[in-house]
Amino acid sequence: MEQAYFSSEVAKSLGIGASTLRKYALALEENGYHFERGINHSRVFYPKDVAVIQRIIEAITKNNVSFEKAIQMAAEQSREQQENQAIESPKQEIHVQSQDVYERLQQLEEGQNRLIEINRELICKLEQQQLWIKQKMEEIKIEERDRHLIQSLGTTQENKSKIWVRPFESLATVLFGEKKKRKRNKTGLSIS
Repeated sequence: MEQAYFSSEVAKSLGIGASTLRKYALALEENGYHFERGINHSRVFYPKDVAVIQRIIEAITKNNVSFEKAIQMAAEQSREQQENQAIESPKQEIHVQSQDVYERLQQLEEGQNRLIEINRELICKLEQQQLWIKQKMEEIKIEERDRHLIQSLGTTQENKSKIWVRPFESLATVLFGEKKKRKRNKTGLSIS
C-alpha cells in the first residue's frame, strides 16, 4: 500500500501554505482530477498526487505558465497517465497470468513426464513378473509330470513283478505239485 499524506504534511514538504495547496487541489478537481478522501472527508495525498502538484509549482515558477494553464496541463498529463495505466495494467496482468500459466504448464509437463517414466518402470516390472510366473508355472508342470511319471513307473513295476511271479508260481505247482510236509522222527530220518 502506498504511503498517504495529509494536507499539512504535503504543504510543508512543497514549501507552500495549506491554503495554496487547497487552491491547487480544488482547481485540479474542477479539471477532472480525483483525490481520495479520508475518514473526515479531507483529501488524502499519495506520492502521485504530490508529484502532480510539484509539476504545477514548477510550471508556474520556472516556465512562467499561468495558473489555469498549469492546472490544465497537470490534469491532462494525469489523465493520460491513468489511461496508459489502464491500458498497461491489464497487459501486465495478462503477462503475469500468462507467465503463471506457462509455469503451471511446465509443472504439469514435468509431472506428466515423471508419470510416463513411472509407467515404463511398472510395465518393465510387470513383464519381469509375468516371465517369472510363466517359468514357475512350467517348473510346476514339469514337477507334476515327473511325479505322475514316477507314480506310473512304480505302479507298472508292481504289476510287472506280479505278472512274472504268478506264472512261475503256477508252473512250480504244476511241475512239483504241492509240497507235502514230511514227518521226521527223532533221529532225523524221514518217515513216509
